[in-house]
Amino acid sequence: MTMILSGAGTVIRIGESEDNYISDDYTDIGQVSSISKFGEEYELITYQSLSDEYVSKAKGNYNPGTLEIRVALNMEDKGQKKLK
Repeated sequence: MTMILSGAGTVIRIGESEDNYISDDYTDIGQVSSISKFGEEYELITYQSLSDEYVSKAKGNYNPGTLEIRVALNMEDKGQKKLK
């Protein structure tokens, strides 16, 4: 089954500080056209012993990734100014 998901109506906001995200004040980032895939991904660790034909695999450390946001540049947008 194919699942089609839409990001239509999604709003991206940026906070004022990193201290308390619950009570923080947020500003909308305007003109967002796309958001990259994000979330933790685990490193794949492989090992092949010379004495056999098998590759051993294990889950390694995770990388939280980097969120990339593509916007249409608007020098007057308050949210875009805070991204710098």
